Amino acid sequence: MTAIFNVSEARENFADVISKSAIEEVFIKRHNETVAVVISPVVWEKLCEAYEDLSDYTAALEVLNDPNEIEELEAIRRELGL
Repeated sequence: MTAIFNVSEARENFADVISKSAIEEVFIKRHNETVAVVISPVVWEKLCEAYEDLSDYTAALEVLNDPNEIEELEAIRRELGL
């Protein structure tokens, strides 16, 4: 589920916004446009970890698709006797 507050409600019920964010994301809207999302620290950490994993994966793909990088990797392997 998702909780939605307008800015005024969020300001007046800040403790409720924080409490709800422990179990669901809380969207804060102004004129029907989302201006903020409050999430728990656990969700934040999971999002950061997922972003890091995706960044690592993307970087690995770039290396694998770059012929110069492959040549360097092969040279390092030969040098190490692998």
